[in-house]
Amino acid sequence: MAIVDQRGVQEVCDILAEAFEDDPVLRWVNAGGGFVPSFFQMILPAFVAKGLTYVDQQQLGAASWVGPHDHVKWPFTLGNAVRLARLC
Repeated sequence: MAIVDQRGVQEVCDILAEAFEDDPVLRWVNAGGGFVPSFFQMILPAFVAKGLTYVDQQQLGAASWVGPHDHVKWPFTLGNAVRLARLC
């Protein structure tokens, strides 16, 4: 496993979007196409900044989390708000 920096965000977004494409909760939020990849593109940079995002050497699996006493600041920007409004 390798730690991902901001340059590797797109690769991890692609991996996670594929893994969660059929997730019941994300499908409930929005069953339309494009929601899951856009969701990860919005939130993943905030997780990557914490230094706990990993991808395997074959880029087939990825994981991202925060520590038990850490918090992720929601990446609320005008661009993300518009993207979220369009998706939902």
